[in-house]
Amino acid sequence: MKDRYPDPQNFRYPPCSLSARCIQYLDEIDTLYFRAAPARSVPCGDVWEGDQVEQLHAHLLSCRVCQIALATARTRRDQQRQAFQILLTEGEGSYLCALRPL
Repeated sequence: MKDRYPDPQNFRYPPCSLSARCIQYLDEIDTLYFRAAPARSVPCGDVWEGDQVEQLHAHLLSCRVCQIALATARTRRDQQRQAFQILLTEGEGSYLCALRPL
């Protein structure tokens, strides 16, 4: 099943051509602006990507469509991480049971 992000046409906002790019750089935006220590350097591969992330962050402050798209992407990402963590925990438990001597 493929996840679908909110369709900007369903909102009362004009479509945004940067929504896909904002979602693509979601982790970098979050790391750089929301969760990282102020003294951290840009986590991107090169200066151009760091500039791109800064431009997207500035764009996010005024674009409601991208704000909604990123909120949905964050929710889905968190759900996927939680499901993966449960899977790992269950797998670890069954592995440990298999290692116990009979």
